[in-house]
Amino acid sequence: MPINEFEVPMSKGDRALLKRSAGKTLAKSVKALGLFYSLKPEEVKQWEEEKYFTVLCIACLWEPDSKDIKLPFAECVKQLRKSHPTLDKRMENILATDWSDEDGFLSGKIAALARMIKTSDFKIKPDCAKLYQDLIYWNASNENVKKQWARIYYLSGKNPEEEEN
Repeated sequence: MPINEFEVPMSKGDRALLKRSAGKTLAKSVKALGLFYSLKPEEVKQWEEEKYFTVLCIACLWEPDSKDIKLPFAECVKQLRKSHPTLDKRMENILATDWSDEDGFLSGKIAALARMIKTSDFKIKPDCAKLYQDLIYWNASNENVKKQWARIYYLSGKNPEEEEN
C-alpha cells in the first residue's frame, strides 16, 4: 500500500475495528495492532506510526468508494462552523496543542472532529494523505501547519494560498 493511500480495500469487520480505534493510541488499540501492521507501508517510520494509525482510522469512517468531496481537514471543519458555534474554541485548542504519541490527546480531538464531519449533512471528507503530511510536520518549530490550518479555518471566502503570496 502506498504511503499516501488511505482508501484501502478491507473487510467490513476490519474497517469497523479501525473505525472504533479512531482517536485512540496504538497502545490502547491492542485488537487493531495486527491489522495496522499488516496494512502499514514500509515507508512509514516507527516514529510516524501513531500519526499514520490516526489517519488510517479516520479514513475508515468513510467507505472506500465514497463520492464525498475531499478537502483539507481545516476546510472540512470550516464547513461545519456555521452550524456548530463551539467549533472556534475547539479549533483554538487544537492549534494550541502539540502532537504527542504518548497521550493521544490531539489524535482524539481530530478524530472527534472527523466524526462530526462524517455525520454532517455536507458530502465532504478529509484529504487523508494531506492530513497525514500535516501531522508529520505538526510540531515543526515554524508552526507552518498550524498557521495554514488557522488561515483556512478563519479566513472567510478567501483562498488561503492566495493570501500567502
